[in-house]
Amino acid sequence: MPPSLTATYAAPSAPTKSFTHTLPSCPSSPSTSEKTAYLSALRQSIAALQAEVNEFLTAKMDEEKAGASTAGGELHGGAPSGRKEDEEEEGYGEEKVEE
Repeated sequence: MPPSLTATYAAPSAPTKSFTHTLPSCPSSPSTSEKTAYLSALRQSIAALQAEVNEFLTAKMDEEKAGASTAGGELHGGAPSGRKEDEEEEGYGEEKVEE
């Protein structure tokens, strides 16, 4: 079985989704050029896998937003979707320190 790169999405309210990319085999004692080729293929597979996961998650978020708008405008347990989303966007990438 060839090596592969796999990511799995699992949520209580949705079916599990797996994303898999097959990687080339790497010899047990690879030369520098074989290592370089393997790492290049790995990097390309990671980028492709990330793009697939991002596309899937964006679609899931759009589905949740559509469902929330038909269910009274609430998302993620009661906060109005627009306000909560704005707060999350504003703090994206920031470390949250709780006092």
